Amino acid sequence: MKFLHAAIAVSSRGNAEWFFEGILGLAVARTYGAPRDLMMRLFGLDADADVVAYACGDAQIEVFAIPSPARPRPPAHVCIAVPDAAGLLDRCRAAGLEVRSAPRGDSFVSFVSDRDGNMYEIKQIQKG
Repeated sequence: MKFLHAAIAVSSRGNAEWFFEGILGLAVARTYGAPRDLMMRLFGLDADADVVAYACGDAQIEVFAIPSPARPRPPAHVCIAVPDAAGLLDRCRAAGLEVRSAPRGDSFVSFVSDRDGNMYEIKQIQKG
């Protein structure tokens, strides 16, 4: 297993820049938008999100900028890559755990929640 990223929510991109760039001195690795339909399907949030991923060693911190009234449940999660993502998701379903998946580009993004409601994004380890 490989740790890929952790994600948190903030109320504005300015707050993210101030803390992660200004205070922590982290560099932006990439930025992207998470559209409302994806946010609703995966996190139950009726809002678009502006996401900034900051480089943090071999991993990243994904910061979801979402206005405060729109985020009753933040998109906080840990992302891991495993050798058999489909098999792990099948085992999670068989164990009665909630699995959420949504199309994103040419593939799917998948999350599983543990018994305490913590969310994990599951990705396939890329060979090569």
